[in-house]
Amino acid sequence: MHDSQGLEPLVRGIPPIRSRRGPRRRRPAKLHADKGYDYNHLRRWLRRRGIRHRIARKGVESSQRLGRHRWVVERTVSWLAGCRRLHRRYERKAEHFLAFVGIAATLIGYRRLARTSTWHPDLSHPSAMLSDMNENAFWQLIEACTPSVPDPEGDELAAALTARLTNGPVANVVGFAEQLSWALYRLDRKEYGDGLSSDQFLYTRAAVVAAGREEFERVLRSPERFMPYANDLVWAEALLYVPDNAYKHLTGEEWDRSTRYSYESYSNTAGWTAA
Repeated sequence: MHDSQGLEPLVRGIPPIRSRRGPRRRRPAKLHADKGYDYNHLRRWLRRRGIRHRIARKGVESSQRLGRHRWVVERTVSWLAGCRRLHRRYERKAEHFLAFVGIAATLIGYRRLARTSTWHPDLSHPSAMLSDMNENAFWQLIEACTPSVPDPEGDELAAALTARLTNGPVANVVGFAEQLSWALYRLDRKEYGDGLSSDQFLYTRAAVVAAGREEFERVLRSPERFMPYANDLVWAEALLYVPDNAYKHLTGEEWDRSTRYSYESYSNTAGWTAA
């Protein structure tokens, strides 16, 4: 189903919202949408219901003007997509799936509140997070595990990293996850990801990290070096699952930890709102 077909049932499904005065609101005052919703019948439908709309027109205007509105939505969807249970719908009943969405939203909110209320991270000193796996050790491990044969998807690198980490203490796995998320967080900026989907942007950032420290730092200095990775769909999704796999091998339990810096796309608020 095309996204545009879901607009009417989505708006109809908005529950009554309590207002400070007067009756409860049953419809939004204004609706923002990108070019996927550029249809006259949708504009007429919204006008009949007294809803102002701001829908980008195909071939007329750039949808980037909606960036500050769309970014909030894309960021939130990316947070939810980070919960594996929501990647694919297994529940037959919609209310069951909605319940899992509610659980995911609760956990995301709790983790962000706990993170901001208990400490304030110093972005200039990520290596101070864990002595077992500091920044230098992280990049040395990446270099040591980089295969000598072509590894376009990063699978061989991920397997080698997992094997190395399972031979050490759990603290190294936690430290690796922290350093990996920090590296991905540093690339989570508008000049790198503008125009990319959340998944494409995440997997491409992982590919830059998989390329090693020298290339990573070159990309940080020159954002234009990021585009060949994005244009050629150079991904390294497997790198993201290294901590999960190593942790489960060592403990027999699923990874259930939050890193100080989220690697999900659009999490670096400063990187996306900076002028």
